[in-house]
Amino acid sequence: MSAAGTAPDPESSKRSGLTSLGEVACRYQADEIRPEDLPMIAAEALVAGLGTPTLCELAGLPRNADARDIREAFEQAPLRGWNRVA
Repeated sequence: MSAAGTAPDPESSKRSGLTSLGEVACRYQADEIRPEDLPMIAAEALVAGLGTPTLCELAGLPRNADARDIREAFEQAPLRGWNRVA
């Protein structure tokens, strides 16, 4: 547990974000997450400090974008390539 007033470890946040994105990918493949939810999930990953150009593109898509466009952007963003942005 960190002491009050100290900043969280950025690497810990990164690992947590990658775990969450891995879970999202699994849940998406199991049809537990709808394509229209993926842009917000991508935006949350960006806020957590993770990012690639494709993740940025996905986060910028509106919720009502064509589901095929959302799926394509998500499937082009390999999880291992989602790195912490500097």
